[in-house]
Amino acid sequence: MYCSIIEITTQPKETRVEEDVGHFIKEWRMEAELSQGELAKLAGMSPAALSMLEAGKASYSKRTLVPIAKALEVTPGMLLDKHPRQVESERGSEFAESILMLLEKIEPEDRELAYELLKSVARHKPKIKKPGLAGLNEHPVYGLKRND
Repeated sequence: MYCSIIEITTQPKETRVEEDVGHFIKEWRMEAELSQGELAKLAGMSPAALSMLEAGKASYSKRTLVPIAKALEVTPGMLLDKHPRQVESERGSEFAESILMLLEKIEPEDRELAYELLKSVARHKPKIKKPGLAGLNEHPVYGLKRND
C-alpha cells in the first residue's frame, strides 16, 4: 500500500522550500546506495511520489518524511537540514577533538607511538562507517557498542 500524501506545487521554482528538502532526500538515498524504487518500497510509497519529492514538485509532511527517514536510518530533521557530507564532517570533528584530548593525556614520549599507530590504522582501514541512526547504540567516538 502506497501513501499518497503529496501535493503538486504550483509555486515558482525559486520560492519552493520543498526543493531543498528533495535534494537532501536524494543525497541521503544516494549515500545509502538505494535506487528510488528501493527507497520507495522501504518507505511504503510509490516511486513516482518519491521522485516528485526529490524533484521538489511535491509538498512533504511528517507522514511522508518519517517513513523515508526510517528507511534511510536518519532522523526526519536530518532530511530537512543536513547534507550527508555535513554529518560526516561534524562526526569527523568529534573524532579529531577526542583524539586530541587523548593525546594530551599521554606521556610525551608515547605520543609518537600513538601517532604511528593511527597512521597504520589509516593505511589499512581508510573508510569510516557511514552515519545513520544504526550507529546511535555505539560510542560516538570509538564505534564501540554500548551496554546501557
